[in-house]
Amino acid sequence: MDNHWNRNKISLVIFFILIWGIMLVKTILVSAYEPESFFTPFYSIMLNDTWQSHFNFDLFLFTVAFAGWVIYREKSILGGIVIGILSILFGGVFAFLYSLICAIRTKGNLYLFFNGKTNQEI
Repeated sequence: MDNHWNRNKISLVIFFILIWGIMLVKTILVSAYEPESFFTPFYSIMLNDTWQSHFNFDLFLFTVAFAGWVIYREKSILGGIVIGILSILFGGVFAFLYSLICAIRTKGNLYLFFNGKTNQEI
């Protein structure tokens, strides 16, 4: 039974690394072909009343919420702020990799994954 569980964890990590790789390749391709239009279209569209503006606003709020969680989770406030800013600037590519590393480091312990601290450290 334990061997089956380890195989599932390895498969899940490989699956997430594959998704992260696809996200990274797409990010590199888009930034290579449109390097000058990084911030302006994304933020200016949020002022419109369209579904695309809703999506951009939703994504922006998610990245800000994720950055807040990272700041809360990290033991060092300065390290948390740096990682939070990186997660806003680089979006899913950075946030996904950060989450994957945290999940691997905590060995599936959800309390440690979400809080980053043990009960004694709180």
